[in-house]
Amino acid sequence: MPFGKHKGRVLPDLILHEPNYYFWASDEGVLEEVFDTWELDRLSQRLTSIKIPPGQDPTVARVADYHYRTHGPLREVIIRSTSEPKSRHTQIVKTLKHLDIAFSRRRRKTRYHKNAYAPVIAAIYEEYFPAATEQISEAEAIKFFATRANFHRGIR
Repeated sequence: MPFGKHKGRVLPDLILHEPNYYFWASDEGVLEEVFDTWELDRLSQRLTSIKIPPGQDPTVARVADYHYRTHGPLREVIIRSTSEPKSRHTQIVKTLKHLDIAFSRRRRKTRYHKNAYAPVIAAIYEEYFPAATEQISEAEAIKFFATRANFHRGIR
């Protein structure tokens, strides 16, 4: 980012650490003034199609259950194998075959909710950075978004 409070940060780092700011800047058209449209489209495709890594048994598919509070924000994202039953203790709104950082935002059809992205980011950390005891580095964020194998779309 060449301006503002996040001056000097790269977009992958911003997405994983300050997703509210990234989506605000995207909605306001701020990013289009600075970054190539093709690059932003590819990044947008990637953050909505993050592969769920294989579990202990790589032959069993895994899915992400998006749990919401009744009439409230996204509470958590739970990764489970397709052979496991869904939880009956919370309201599951959607089960996806991938992780989607922007899912809650599209579902609520609102531009802003303070913690709408936190449960998905937490699931990404749990699946891709299980040893991390604090936020991942900028280099790790860049590597994550640059690794084609992590995504279903936006890999050209």
